Amino acid sequence: MKKKIAICFLLTGFVCVLFASSTNTRWVSVQKTHLKSRTGWFASKTSAVFYGDEVRILNEKGSWAHIALSIDPRVTGWISSSSLTKKKIALWKSDRVSADAHELSLAGKGFTQEIEDEYKKTNLAGFAAVDAVENIEVDQNELYDFLVAGQLKGCEK
Repeated sequence: MKKKIAICFLLTGFVCVLFASSTNTRWVSVQKTHLKSRTGWFASKTSAVFYGDEVRILNEKGSWAHIALSIDPRVTGWISSSSLTKKKIALWKSDRVSADAHELSLAGKGFTQEIEDEYKKTNLAGFAAVDAVENIEVDQNELYDFLVAGQLKGCEK
């Protein structure tokens, strides 16, 4: 009887440890984003993470998470919590995600390749302008200067 109770406690402890460690695991749910040295959009960039990267939550502060990359725990930084998901992102291979950049872009617009092809056939819509806007990258320093010039509050570097 004592053996059964001991085994039960041991198994319960093992399960608790297993679930406790997995609650800190997240996956990057955006195509690419930069880790920051601290919370805030204008904090300096430390590294980049990509769609499907597995990370471990070290700390959370408001809408920000301090993370470490699972494959290289030396890579750490702050990331917006909205760029992470608890749902494991399936990878085909270690270097290939389940959707390419174009498919992710279409999904963000609410379309599939078939729907976009049908719209192109009927000339009802063109996505070249949308694709061009999605590819615009704004220098963070220029954006910060723009926000300060507009006298917006809460613009901290």
